[in-house]
Amino acid sequence: AERAALARLWRDNADLTALASIARAGVPTHDQLEASYPGDAIRAAAGPGRVFFGLIAVRQTDGTSDTTGPMALTALAEARLAEDDLDSAISLTGELEGSALEAARDWLIAARARQDVDRRLLALRQSLADEAAARGEDPS
Repeated sequence: AERAALARLWRDNADLTALASIARAGVPTHDQLEASYPGDAIRAAAGPGRVFFGLIAVRQTDGTSDTTGPMALTALAEARLAEDDLDSAISLTGELEGSALEAARDWLIAARARQDVDRRLLALRQSLADEAAARGEDPS
């Protein structure tokens, strides 16, 4: 309703037009994206591990870097989500490969939709503030 009202007042705005389909379908919130992050599915897809005595889980790595493997990328993405840094979480998750990336596919689609909404809303706010400032009004 709010988007539609703005669209009537602010015709031909590309950001408002793009938000029309999103407004109908909806996108998850930041909290929902954090809660739905498929960390366990990514870790499971990254490959088998061995459990000793039912207590110690060991996973083989390729030995290259502890910041580029699926376990590290997943842990870093989860940490960024906890810090409300969706852009970094998306970037890190997008670095996954193979079955680990496939396990994150649906989350990435939803997260990128939220990212697009956030960027468009920021652009709209800035445009409104710029127009108010040009008229000598307080944009807050």
